[in-house]
Formats: sequence, C-alpha cells, structure tokens
Amino acid sequence: MQLAVYLAVVFEIIFVNLLTADSCSKRRYSGAITALSLAGFSIVLVAAAMLLLGLLPFFGNGNGLFVFLGFLYLLPLYKLYEGPLRRCIIVMCCAWIYTLSAFAVSVHLSRALHPGEGFENVALLVQSVIFLLLTPRFLRFVRRRFLPVLEGMEQSTSLNLLKTSICWFVTIFCIHFAFVFPRYMVLRLLALVVTAYNALLCYRLLDTTVSGAQRIRSLQRTVYSDSLTGLRNRLCLYRDAEALLRDKRPFCFLYLDLDRFKTVNDQYGHLVGDEYLIAFSKAAQTALGEDGTLYRIAGDEFSALCPFGEPEALARRLAQVSPSLGRKPFLGVSVGCARYPEDSGSLDALIGQADSDMYRRKRLKYPEEK
Repeated sequence: MQLAVYLAVVFEIIFVNLLTADSCSKRRYSGAITALSLAGFSIVLVAAAMLLLGLLPFFGNGNGLFVFLGFLYLLPLYKLYEGPLRRCIIVMCCAWIYTLSAFAVSVHLSRALHPGEGFENVALLVQSVIFLLLTPRFLRFVRRRFLPVLEGMEQSTSLNLLKTSICWFVTIFCIHFAFVFPRYMVLRLLALVVTAYNALLCYRLLDTTVSGAQRIRSLQRTVYSDSLTGLRNRLCLYRDAEALLRDKRPFCFLYLDLDRFKTVNDQYGHLVGDEYLIAFSKAAQTALGEDGTLYRIAGDEFSALCPFGEPEALARRLAQVSPSLGRKPFLGVSVGCARYPEDSGSLDALIGQADSDMYRRKRLKYPEEK
C-alpha cells in the first residue's frame, strides 16, 4: 500500500478501537489527558511498527499483520480506564474482531473491484464506508447488549468468553491471511484448525451459559416455592400479582384460612399437621384447576390469584374442598375474595379486603368464636 493510505487505514482502525474502549469504560483521568496519552502512544507505536514491518518483503499487501500490535494497547488502556484486566481484554477483543473483519472485507472487496496496483485506495474507501455505516450500531450493541451480559457473568463464564473472543480474533486473521497468500496450503490448514477449535470453544461457552441458566432457574424455584407443600410462596404471589397489575389484567384475589387448624396440631402433632396442609394444598389446587394459582402465605393461610372465573363461584368451590385424610376429619376452610379493578387497584388493599371478607365468613360459620 502507499504509505499515506496505509497510515490512514491503520489510524482509522485504531480510532474505532479506542472509541469502543472509551465508550464502554470509565476513565480514571480527564478526557483530555486520556486522549493525549492514547494519541502519543499511537504515534510512537505506529512509527515503530512501520520501521519493523517495513523490513518484511510482503509489507503493504493488505496482510493485516499490524493488528497484532493492538495487544500493546492493553497496557495504556488498563492504566487509563477502570475495571479488571479481563474485562478490558474482552471489550478490546470485541472491537478487534469488528475492525479486523471490516479491514479484511475492504481488502478483498477492493482486490475484486480493482485488481492489481492501486487497490489500497479502494480498500480505504470501502473500509471508511463500513465504519461510517456500522460503527454507531456496533457501539450501541456493545453498550446495550454485550456489556450488561459481561457485567453479570460468573468468573468461569467470563474466562471462557475471553478464550472464545481471542480465538475468534485469531480465526478471522487466519482466514484473511490464507486469502492473501492462497498458494500456501499451510495457511489454509491453519485457518481450518483454528476455526474448528473456535467452534469447540463456542460449544463450551454455550454449555457454561446453559448450566448457569439452569442453576438460576433452580434457585428461582427454591426462592419462589414453599418447601412443605410445593406451592408458590408469598414472594411469588407478590411477583405474579404485580405482573397482573402492571398489565392491567382483571383478576380475583382469594384469601384462604384453614378452620381450627391449631386443634389439628394440638391433638395429632405437627407431623400430622404437615400432612393436613399438604393434602389440602393438593385438593385446593385441583379444585382451582386452570382458573387460578394457589399460594401458601404462612402457616395455615393460603391465597389464590384467579384471572378466570367468577369470584363467588371460585370461593364456594374452594370452601367445599374436602381432602382425604384417612380417619382424621377435615375441619374446613374459610375463603374471602376481592376483585381487581372493581374493589381496589393495589395489591395490599386487595389482600386487606379479601382478608376481611374471609373473617366475616368465618364468624358466620363459627359465631361462638367471635
């Protein structure tokens, strides 16, 4: 390539890489100090690279060897920006993959459009157009999608991502290099080997990610479920109810309290009391069917969210539940209800109304307990 065009190509790539780093990291110093430091480092690095790479017989043929000098930027970037070194490397690998891909496409497209001497001018033009059109979208993707995922990664997953990112960079370079020197079979073999290894790393990263997601789902089941009955718990009730309120979906809230449950514990013991709760939970959820979901709030108190069905009919259906307890009698359950949005627009108010309605019905059943 002509020296001026070659320098323009290199500095354009450096600018996009550093713009990515600055957009995705927090500076330790002012913008002026950071910019001057990186500009000075770039001038020295490019001048040294020109002297060293200029000694090579294939200098300026679009081979892209200069991109490996980008790894030297890790030192100033680590000193100028906050964050661990691993994060810095992953972010820069993402930028290098993007800029190397743009460079490779521009070189090979320019050779196709303008074979022979002078292709470097076309390559610079194509690369500039690619960066102008795609860089804003690339930066938006990195900030909005890539970084949030990176920040929430486990250490093992981020390590696999680091390996995969570096391997993708090497893969693209090997493929590009094999195109530049098509007569060297060893380069094509190297490109195939690196691509195969990269595929293996991608599967390993996918396995780590899926395993992490499975652990999260398992933890969510533990957090949102009642250990005794297997029903959803109070925390899950608030989560599900807030979702219904947020979507403004009408629903019925039912509050259930087992009648005289303390008598069961006192007479038969807590183990039998647990069996009593489990049996009722199964029978009540079966009675609800697809009309709603049953939750265990605490002790002998339950609730249900019912997006479907008529409130009074649902309350009667649950009040008539009679689980099989062997020789032990089922002492009944009292049910109160409230409707959204007719009765209230907040969950706490609905709970209060359903609770009051449940105690009103319980007093009607057991007036002597007033």
